[in-house]
Amino acid sequence: MHLDFMLLQSLILHILMQVQSLISHIFIWVRCLTLALTTKPEAYIVSIMSTDIVNIALIEVNYHYAALRELCLLLNSPEFSVTVYTTPIIWARVGLSDEELVGFTIVQKNESISMAQYFADSISSINQADIVLFNTLAIYHKLVCKLAFTPPILLRVHNSMADLAPSKGVTLKDKKILSTLAGLFRRVVVCGDWKYKKKFLSKVAYVVFPGEGIFESVKELGLLKGTPALTPCLPLGFLKKVSRERAPSSTINLVVTGCIDNRRRNYSQLFDALKLAIPLCEHPIALTFLGAPKAKAEEALIRKLHQLGSVSDNFTFNSYASFVDAEEYLRVLLSADLMIAPLKVNTRYQFYNEVYGQTKASGAEADVISYQLPCLFPRGYRLTGGLGKCCESYHDTEDLANKIIIFTNDPNSKLRQVDFTSVTEFDADYIRRTFQKQCLSIIEQAAPLT
Repeated sequence: MHLDFMLLQSLILHILMQVQSLISHIFIWVRCLTLALTTKPEAYIVSIMSTDIVNIALIEVNYHYAALRELCLLLNSPEFSVTVYTTPIIWARVGLSDEELVGFTIVQKNESISMAQYFADSISSINQADIVLFNTLAIYHKLVCKLAFTPPILLRVHNSMADLAPSKGVTLKDKKILSTLAGLFRRVVVCGDWKYKKKFLSKVAYVVFPGEGIFESVKELGLLKGTPALTPCLPLGFLKKVSRERAPSSTINLVVTGCIDNRRRNYSQLFDALKLAIPLCEHPIALTFLGAPKAKAEEALIRKLHQLGSVSDNFTFNSYASFVDAEEYLRVLLSADLMIAPLKVNTRYQFYNEVYGQTKASGAEADVISYQLPCLFPRGYRLTGGLGKCCESYHDTEDLANKIIIFTNDPNSKLRQVDFTSVTEFDADYIRRTFQKQCLSIIEQAAPLT
């Protein structure tokens, strides 16, 4: 009886997915018709009639809601039909409504079933896509290796050492060697992490990097091992139509995005740089930490920054105690003047050493591009192509302080004059057209010979 119920449940879920897919395609063609009626005929012919719609199964069941949000907004275009496979928690943090996404189907995991059951129920629907795109795959390698995917698979790489060459990237914590070794034994020997990562990579048609700098670094380090990489890369963000107009104010708004995490960010250097810079700045500075504290250890830092504001009329500080929703995130970034990414370039992800700007991109890149904010990155973060046009590196505490002073005092400084419209590689239409052509080429390559 229980088995019959499970079969009935799976059948109903399959039928619902088919209906959702049909509705998705209806939305696509309605949108195309709307474009045809509101766009010059020749422009419509070039943008729609000469192209094919790419049907993408977009999978994110780990944690990367910010990257998923940006990717959904990018693919929210008539060139793509997208079905997102994710969890309710992740999708809630993405913060996009049905009205904002046209031609999308969202298949959320039921909290009462296992991840294995979710994929088993979804695989037939996933295999109806032209392309399977994993936005993140940090765990579940063993599970997905058991699935019989038929479309070509693309894998976005966020942590190159962990994803591509885990044996090369292992690093042991000096103070926690025994616990690290025990964790490694469990993940590698008992769970077979490395074996299944390698096996899954063999099924991947292309890996996708967030930027040319990461791609070049990974090539130099010899991490690809024959796995093809999609080039040009698929950035973490794209230029949006944003209005940066705000009430006239002499205050310079600085922002640091992301969770407040001492393990990955050098806040002591930022604090010392601010102490040096504030007395020499000709305008008040307002600093916002746009993220929640990772742990109680970060609360001491927040108290220090509030104390700095209490003894200086030239400085104010703001932070958040919990998750910052998309609306508030946007509001703060649109009122900001300069972003600072006080990263510890050498960082650790799980058991693996990663290098920001070389094997791993910072989420700050997406905010720089999406909200057209200049940014200061630490030396060692590879700033190539368009990123190098709108960002600068600082070498030490004094250099960071000096760059804050120059930005605050000199309206003609380089970062105050950045023209984001000239950074064409981050133009949304360019990225979409490029990615669409790449997908169509991959689909053609995968098509059986007749």
